[in-house]
Amino acid sequence: MSFQISQFYIIFFALWACVITILNAGEDFYALLGVDKGASVKEIRRAFKKLAISKHPDKNVDDEEAHDLFIKINRAYEVLKDEDLRKKYDQFGEAGLKEDGPHGRRYESWQFYQQNFGIYDDDPEIITLSRVDFEQSVEGTGELWFINFYSTHCSHCHDLAPTWRDVARELEGVIRIGAVNCEDDWQLCRRQGIFSYPSLLFYPQREKYHGERTAEALVNRALEYVEVDFYQLKSSNFKSSMSESSLPWLISFCGDGGEPPRFASASGSHIVSHLGKILGFLHFSLEALKYQVRARVLTPVLRWLRPGIRPPGGRLPSSFVCKHCNWPSQLCLSDSACLFTLYLL
Repeated sequence: MSFQISQFYIIFFALWACVITILNAGEDFYALLGVDKGASVKEIRRAFKKLAISKHPDKNVDDEEAHDLFIKINRAYEVLKDEDLRKKYDQFGEAGLKEDGPHGRRYESWQFYQQNFGIYDDDPEIITLSRVDFEQSVEGTGELWFINFYSTHCSHCHDLAPTWRDVARELEGVIRIGAVNCEDDWQLCRRQGIFSYPSLLFYPQREKYHGERTAEALVNRALEYVEVDFYQLKSSNFKSSMSESSLPWLISFCGDGGEPPRFASASGSHIVSHLGKILGFLHFSLEALKYQVRARVLTPVLRWLRPGIRPPGGRLPSSFVCKHCNWPSQLCLSDSACLFTLYLL
């Protein structure tokens, strides 16, 4: 008899412990948003935006439970987008969030989530950076970044968005283009000294851009940060320079007054015999070249070209300014653009 009573108490307390655990765990935030536990912040934002548009009370006025459901969804997003709160939730469930106060009880109108939420979340060329992403991928890495710190409530930020997308597409594979939503990551923005929007900064220099906000001006300024090594080629070092590297070379011949440089006329036949297909374009000022010939090893600045395919990244021929480059005429695309031939040696 006593043995049966002991078993009863053991089962009772085990069931009670399970009930307490379930109550403390509360809502399954990952299930509410429809994401895996290993989802990135960007994936969480996308899932929330989709739910915000479809489940918002403004779009479900006949559903009495729409308000309560959306508060749960909003709370799940507010917790999971924050690294510290997410860690507490993963370890202790909702019970671990009691000291942090309520989250997600206030939300925006349906129009906000439809038009203003996360301006660049759906752009593959632009890297949306959270505080954790910024600390891991930008700070201390030495990688070249051009980052747009913006606010979703800023009209100038929305005006800049199409231009920023153009910049990201043109510089894809050259410079990392990022965006930080200061409405979500205001602590990161304050730590970076951001008090006006949009603010455009280069990293690792942490230099703020103050120029024109046109795609051409932004791209040209960004390319100034790309480290480029130029080599002067002469008849004496041409063959040795070519044999030292198996990479493709871009060789430009430019002179004043329509006259070819001596090296070009002397070595042209040699280069033609090694001519490969044109692989890309490169922009740099030619004012100082004059009769000198310079070359550089192919870098990601160049856009790779394939027959019949317009690849992403790189620069369009129309964006290249050619100064003091009247020779050879067959390389010129127009009066203001010059094509540099890339020789695969």
